[in-house]
Formats: sequence, C-alpha cells, structure tokens
Amino acid sequence: MSIEEYTLESTQHPPPTVLFVDDEPAILSALKRLTKRRDWNVLIADSGFAALTVLREIHVDLIVSDMKMPVMSGPEFLGHAYEKYPDIRKLVLTGHSDMRMTVQAINEGHIFGFINKPWDNRDLLETLEFHLDDRDIVENKVKWTSTKKKNGAKPSLK
Repeated sequence: MSIEEYTLESTQHPPPTVLFVDDEPAILSALKRLTKRRDWNVLIADSGFAALTVLREIHVDLIVSDMKMPVMSGPEFLGHAYEKYPDIRKLVLTGHSDMRMTVQAINEGHIFGFINKPWDNRDLLETLEFHLDDRDIVENKVKWTSTKKKNGAKPSLK
C-alpha cells in the first residue's frame, strides 16, 4: 500500500481587513471600539458609495454592511461589491426584519450571514473571527488544490 503525501505550504498572512459600512456614526464608532484589540485592520464607511471607493483602493477580506441606508441600501451596495469583488465575505448588520430586503441581500450580495442590532459583543466577535478564520481555510484549500494540479499528483491507495 502506498499513500502519496501532500504538503501545504505555510503562508504568513497579513492581518485581515474588515470593512464596516453603516450610515450611523455611533454604530461605526461602537464597531471600531469593539474590534480595536483584534489583530485586524478595521475600516469604516458611512455609505455604500464610500465603501465602493474603499474597495477600489484597499484589499478587504470581510464586509459587514448595514441593511437600511439612504441613497444606496445595503443589498444594493453588496450587489455592486459582489460584481466587482466576488471573493470578499459579506455579512449584513440589521435591526430590521424586512423580508424583501433580506431576500435581495441574499440574491444580489451573496451574503454569508446576518448580525442583528443590537448585537451581543461576544457573539459579534465570534462571528467575525469565524468568517476570517474560514477565509484562511478556503485560501489554503485553493492553494493546496492548485499545487496538487500543478504537480499532477493524485492520491492513490494500492
């Protein structure tokens, strides 16, 4: 019996970048304060338009967007973000239960989950950590798959 071995290159990632998008300054301030002790780059934007500008200039790993914002709603913003940056994880922060907007966020923004307002600090941090950790797992899986295909190796048991 032979088993081919695969090695996964260990890569050191820079700290992840989280973008919070909300039209309420108090919410953005609270989110920034809550995450300041984490090894994350935290960015804030007060509108979907401002967030799209940030995305054009800076690599972002996770977006957390409010659902209801003036001019460009959360689902609209997330839809634009998905079109240009489909690999970024997206979460919705909402204090509303508008089913139409929820379905729109899922369909257009390809979101990964919801965070309710008001939030529990520990739950919010755990949710963010989960999605940032999962990003590393997905990146490593893609890298492992690419290396495997490049080397032409296939696991086999004989």
